[in-house]
Amino acid sequence: MRSRTVIWTALVIALVAAPVQAGPARDAVSYAGVDASTVRVFAVGTVGVESHEHEGRRFDMAVPMAGHGTGFAIDKQLILTANHVVVGARHVVIRHPGEGGLQAARVVYTSEEDDVAVLYVHANLKPIRMRADNQPLRVRQTVFAIGYPLDPTRTQAQSAKGIIAGERDNDRLQLDIALNPGNSGGPVVDENDQVIGLVSSRGDPEKGVQGIGVAIPNSRLRVAVAAARELVAAGSVTPISEHESLSAEVVDSLVTKGTLGSGVTKSRDTNYQQIIDELAERLGDADLLVFVSGNMWNAALALRYGGVRTVGERTLTEHEAHTLAGVLETASVQLARRGNEIDGAVMSRSSFVRVALAFNSTPNLELRDGGVTMPSLSMPSVRSRWTFQAYMHVRQNGESDSLGLGLELKDQLAGRRMFVSWGASLGRVDVALPDARMSVTHAYYAVEAGLGVRFPLGAKTQLELYAGIAPCYYSASVDDHMGGETSRAGLVFDHYRATASLAIGRLYLSTGVRAISDATWYEPLGVGINF
Repeated sequence: MRSRTVIWTALVIALVAAPVQAGPARDAVSYAGVDASTVRVFAVGTVGVESHEHEGRRFDMAVPMAGHGTGFAIDKQLILTANHVVVGARHVVIRHPGEGGLQAARVVYTSEEDDVAVLYVHANLKPIRMRADNQPLRVRQTVFAIGYPLDPTRTQAQSAKGIIAGERDNDRLQLDIALNPGNSGGPVVDENDQVIGLVSSRGDPEKGVQGIGVAIPNSRLRVAVAAARELVAAGSVTPISEHESLSAEVVDSLVTKGTLGSGVTKSRDTNYQQIIDELAERLGDADLLVFVSGNMWNAALALRYGGVRTVGERTLTEHEAHTLAGVLETASVQLARRGNEIDGAVMSRSSFVRVALAFNSTPNLELRDGGVTMPSLSMPSVRSRWTFQAYMHVRQNGESDSLGLGLELKDQLAGRRMFVSWGASLGRVDVALPDARMSVTHAYYAVEAGLGVRFPLGAKTQLELYAGIAPCYYSASVDDHMGGETSRAGLVFDHYRATASLAIGRLYLSTGVRAISDATWYEPLGVGINF
């Protein structure tokens, strides 16, 4: 199964941990045959955002999409794996067993329906044999799943023994076998080391399902391999570039050793600006820069809100932890900015980039010997947000009332609780008096400015209370339906507005009241969109 990063709560530890220790000089058991053709697959994708709240403070958390799975050689340059291992990946890397090294790979064929993907590598692989179609499978037949479960630093594939439990309605094979995250995409072989399928999924332990796995049968694998071979033969597959090959080492380090491998926070006498510059130059890829940026951002959140105080062999004071969080936040912003400069389209792929670029940080990234001395930084206090809103108007006038429409476009500086809002609005209401012999028309064109306060009600829901002044050009006209008409118009400064609004994600619902000179307008329902 693919291990997908949602949040690395203790990522700071990964940032500063010692490099992964090398294994023994020789393996205690021998690996050969099918094991030598089973590879580890690493994938790095984009970085999303999730909003969270901690002790009344709302903050955005990066969601780096990365993981590892298994693949196996089916041709000299083709590797089969599960589609969900590499779906959405910007970079894919395969690591050969033992000391075989790593290589950049390109996805050349995918089938979401079958959960199969074929990777192309510039190599001379030793293919695994597939069981012939004239050798039918049987229930309770012994099989083995081979792969790299759990630990992304494993250098040799591991085997799990089970049986074929039966065939599912969608022609997939149900296995009675113990599988774990990382097994996805690995081969399922018979006792003769011939492939009978590809690991697709396992039962969900949280739902009480254990010891059950699902495999894609050979019939579907052959379709994928044939399609990939046609693409390669037709010259449709772009060769692996030098840039991709250089990026492979970076991807391998990101997945196996944490965000920076050797760590940004080890030394106590380091010019961090220089480290960030060197890191940006070494990566040279917008998606990788954003991926590192997102993990550094989460490391800062772990220091600020996750209670992390031990970094490597050091125990930080609260001030040092918050200061280090500031260093990581600033470094995160700079890396995201570099990524956006390299490829402006990265912002459309990663919602985190927009969050990072809106962050208010300091350019000073230097810590001095003897401890942390840089002033701590805070989470961003403001963010610009536009709201387009349409709402009903009800104009009260004695025993008569009527409905109208108002439109609003405002730019809102959003802080944690308090916010400042300004913008423009307009509205019109036609009122027919009870005797139907006279009608009144009111209209305004206003600019607004005011203050508000928000109260979080959930991860994506909040209540906002707002009051402001709205100087406007106001007009009122009376038609007596007998040919007589009177009107007045002019600038009005005693125009006020108050609202209570519920923001649910991008949806904006409001109710309020508006007072213009001697007239009162109610706004019982407003609907808007934030963007």
